[in-house]
Amino acid sequence: DLRFVDELSNELAYEVERWDESGDSEVWLRLPLVSAGGMPTVWMYYGNAAAPAVSDPAGVWDADFVSVHHLADLSDATAG
Repeated sequence: DLRFVDELSNELAYEVERWDESGDSEVWLRLPLVSAGGMPTVWMYYGNAAAPAVSDPAGVWDADFVSVHHLADLSDATAG
């Protein structure tokens, strides 16, 4: 179970790219509009085994995205 909720209690779309129960995981999250002067408040909830999985990659990556580059995927030969 994994949930992300904004300050208005709206569930936020997310995609699990890599999950490691022992520590480091990678999760993409679609945040609401972020103003130049502040950061949104986001809560993460987990540990409810009875909750259904709600990972929603289509809700994170919509048709407005032209390209997404994962910089960690670059080899030393192509990095700067």
